[in-house]
Amino acid sequence: MDLYDTLCNFLPAGTLTLSSSISSVHFSGAREPAEDGWTRFPADSDAPAVQDATGTLESLRFLVRHRFITATFYAQEEHKQLLVRIYLIPWDLPGSKGELRRRDEDTILRPGRRRLKDLFLRIRQDRSLWDGNAASTTAPQFFWERTVDNRSLLDIYELPSPAPTKLVEELPGLRSTLYAYQRRTVSTMVARENYVGSIEDPLYLPLCGMDGKTYYLQPATFEIVMERPRVTSVPGGILCEELGTGKTVMTLALILATLDDLSAPEEAYHEERVPMTPLSLRHFHTAAAAAERDKLPKKGILPPPAYRDVGIPSLAEIMVHQLRLWPNAVRLHDQEDVIRSRCLHLWESLRSNVPFYLHTDPPRDDVGSYASRGGSPLGPKMMYLTTATLAVVPDNLQQQWANEILKHCTDLLRVLDVGAKDELPDAPVLASDYDVVLMSHSRFSREAKKKKVEDLFSLPPCSCAAPWNLRIPRCGCSRRDHVSPLLQIRWKRLVVDEGHNTAEKRTDYAIFTKLLSVERRWIVTGTPTTNLLGLNFGSGDELQYPDDEYEEGSTSGGEDREQRRWHRSERDDFRKLGTMFAEFLLMRPFTMDPMAFSKLVTDPVFDPEGPFPGDIRVLSQVMASVMVRHRIEDVEQDVRLPFLEHSTILLDMDPYAVKTYNLIQATIAVNAVDSERRDQDYLFHARNAGHLQDLVANISHVMFWHVVDNSLEERLINAERCLRNLEERNGSSEDFMLIKESIMHLRSAMEDPVWLGLQAHYHCFHRVINLNHKVFDGWSMLPDAARQSSDPPLLPPMVLIKLRDFITRHPLTKVPEIVAMGQDVLKQEQRWKEFEALHNRLKKKSSKDKREH
Repeated sequence: MDLYDTLCNFLPAGTLTLSSSISSVHFSGAREPAEDGWTRFPADSDAPAVQDATGTLESLRFLVRHRFITATFYAQEEHKQLLVRIYLIPWDLPGSKGELRRRDEDTILRPGRRRLKDLFLRIRQDRSLWDGNAASTTAPQFFWERTVDNRSLLDIYELPSPAPTKLVEELPGLRSTLYAYQRRTVSTMVARENYVGSIEDPLYLPLCGMDGKTYYLQPATFEIVMERPRVTSVPGGILCEELGTGKTVMTLALILATLDDLSAPEEAYHEERVPMTPLSLRHFHTAAAAAERDKLPKKGILPPPAYRDVGIPSLAEIMVHQLRLWPNAVRLHDQEDVIRSRCLHLWESLRSNVPFYLHTDPPRDDVGSYASRGGSPLGPKMMYLTTATLAVVPDNLQQQWANEILKHCTDLLRVLDVGAKDELPDAPVLASDYDVVLMSHSRFSREAKKKKVEDLFSLPPCSCAAPWNLRIPRCGCSRRDHVSPLLQIRWKRLVVDEGHNTAEKRTDYAIFTKLLSVERRWIVTGTPTTNLLGLNFGSGDELQYPDDEYEEGSTSGGEDREQRRWHRSERDDFRKLGTMFAEFLLMRPFTMDPMAFSKLVTDPVFDPEGPFPGDIRVLSQVMASVMVRHRIEDVEQDVRLPFLEHSTILLDMDPYAVKTYNLIQATIAVNAVDSERRDQDYLFHARNAGHLQDLVANISHVMFWHVVDNSLEERLINAERCLRNLEERNGSSEDFMLIKESIMHLRSAMEDPVWLGLQAHYHCFHRVINLNHKVFDGWSMLPDAARQSSDPPLLPPMVLIKLRDFITRHPLTKVPEIVAMGQDVLKQEQRWKEFEALHNRLKKKSSKDKREH
């Protein structure tokens, strides 16, 4: 029997009903019954004679002919119907020898997908129809429901809260007590890192047949398989809890929960990579140690004497080796103080015995390789194993991270806070002496320029000397000028805070993060993409509007509703998600095929006709497989914050700012009365929009600090002239009062020596309490009249900073010397102002000359 005639190997999807207007359904040609007792549906044009205005028969013939489906039919003459049983053929059908996966894309697969999509939405799962009888209900159940899923990306982002099977216990080294939701998040992150198996491929959805059997569908390709594929789980993910829920302390708790876990060598198909220590590589005579020594280059290089002196290791050497390879077996961190206090030289030997593995690249088959041209074969590169986490954070958050570490963690956690100008230690020190290496994005980007990894393969075996009591070298030969120490370490974990920056894959930053050897990778962000903003915690929306919450499983369904079409502007969010999954998290299959995320997830959602039912579910499953996030309502069960309230608090203006504000208002009032509030002289005339904008900007500046640099005498003259004109034209009493009040404010400012003195400087002056008057006179920029009236003294911040620095450096300096120093500072300031004035004049002259020519 033909492989494709055995119906038990296929999925019985359901029944398709075709109507006929003729009295008797007839068939051309004789047909043998199929296994199920019905007539086999033909793949050629020899088909049942029924009306087919929609092209259904032609679609069925195409699908049968190209082995997407097998179909059988039964003529129900009483109801003038043709019942067609549909059986789906899986692509992984035993005995098919992979031929179903080798069908041509343009002529078979693409037309087949289009026909299958239409067919899936019409197949009914009704036992009565399957048995050849009339339908049992007027509300049919379809094989693939035509549900309308109008969720936005933000709706899909509201993933179910994590529910770990085991919670982390109390963490040594953590000062703070975690909230319940934070413990669940940390427990989920630990579980994801420690899980070493595979997970069900989130790109597939289940198909349920009439007999209860389940096959699986990939909606983008319409690949149907008997067994759901499994993919390697990602030992990491995206921590995308809401802003303000404590993502930093969750990350620190994760580090402390796995503090003594040592990173494992990167897996390779061409070699076994065994964790070693300098002691075991030089002196152990186990099979593993001998095999690793064989990897060392031999041609033209004589191994150092240390590698030839194998001998028998002592008990102390064996213990030092074991402690470094399995630190979590004895909680090495907890024993550090004990070992240091009792045997310092043993601790130093333990510290120097940094575990590593030898990494060789796969053999090259190309004829032009270096070795094939007669050059010396490249040796392995040494990759140091570590228990440390590399944390890369935004520049403006580095100090906050350092403060959070001090706040939440004890000194059990060893932290290297790398400053902007700090050089990194050698790789063995970096791997052995720290639990967290904290770097800013810009500092990390500097390291990204040193990525000449090929230089590591030319390193000769370490020949550094060892002390007499333990044969462990104090290695100092690991550094290479053009290679960052970060590339010489197999990091246990890489954490990138505000990791939406990893969504750009062409930057040096992104390339370097992918180049790093990392066992576990985490992105920490409340905003993975532009339209996924985590700003809801504490807003109270969850409690005030419970009816608006999105119910899980709801798809805004209903056949009377239209499926929304996604706008192309939303596609950039998908691009960023795909880059995070493929380039940073190295999630399969996206990291293997750069077009996989676009082809299997993005393109189906952005189909011009709208997503096919199930496409949104695939997106949701992919996001849930790597994202860790609590819904707001679940967080608020543990932490009930008061509702967010907005209040307006009015601040009093500084008295000198009030004078400036009143002067500007007086100028506006004079203009309004003098122009009689008409024609182009009026400031609020339509043609004066530019001047009006400058005026509004000046008023805004007054709320902080503003210098009036126009002629004050001219303003007062204009105001007095306006008053005389008002008397001549017999103006209104309101205008008289307005101009008189304006003149009063103008004179008030002009008669204030302190206010006048402040207008000569662009600094925002500060009041200084209890300042020695002689020191004030020596450091003040104000003229004599202003100094005598300035109580308390007013000094600009530039002067205050220099005065503070001078007193800090010379705390015992006498007052006359402090005054003399102030005079020098004021002279420098005066020279700077003269230079600036000259520069502005030359700039104006240059602009004038260009216009004239």
